[in-house]
Amino acid sequence: MSLFNIIGRRSPVRSSKIIGLLPARNEEGRIEFSIKALSRFTDAIVFLDDCSNDNTVQVVKHLSAECRIEEIIEKETWYRDEPGDRNRLLAAGRDLGGTHFIVIDADKAFTANCLDDSFFKKTDIIS
Repeated sequence: MSLFNIIGRRSPVRSSKIIGLLPARNEEGRIEFSIKALSRFTDAIVFLDDCSNDNTVQVVKHLSAECRIEEIIEKETWYRDEPGDRNRLLAAGRDLGGTHFIVIDADKAFTANCLDDSFFKKTDIIS
């Protein structure tokens, strides 16, 4: 095989999978809205609960099938470790075959006209 063939070869087309990564602690009152909004932009969601002492985890589990929550990580003790939590979320998203990731806090909602015509799926950034 010549050098030209190696350099000139295109990599195989790979389909993208957008994973939402969502850390939370005690967000029972707003988590349903956040997850439903995030699920509109993603193919799957990974949720990390930072030792909530309300019903956040129960709400998330109730939404798991409807919103494609593929993994729920529950920490057993509360310790604020934002970089570590994000790394755990990212590792779980990669294990699920994620190629692109949206990270958002649970008290925020990702809203925009990006739903129109599957903007995220068709943009050059994703392909």
